[in-house]
Amino acid sequence: MTIECRRLDDDGEERLYVLGHGGPRSGEPTVRIEFNDGQNHTLVYPDEVFDFSEAGDIFFSYFETERVPDGYALRLFDLDAPYEDQRGTAD
Repeated sequence: MTIECRRLDDDGEERLYVLGHGGPRSGEPTVRIEFNDGQNHTLVYPDEVFDFSEAGDIFFSYFETERVPDGYALRLFDLDAPYEDQRGTAD
């Protein structure tokens, strides 16, 4: 499972981010996460994959504080890139 977060940044622009554990990354994301019953997918880095328990803790904390908990990294999900470049169609 991957977690995305939309937030209003200091410049007044809304942006979408992918949440991760942080750490070194190289190249493009390679972990495929399918959604819409496998009809679509997104690619994320290995540190951006969460199990249900941790995701639940993050969502609960976000619900209470309206902030992503400390210790997590946010990667900008470029909404200006073509849809197919960020979320492909399942093969």
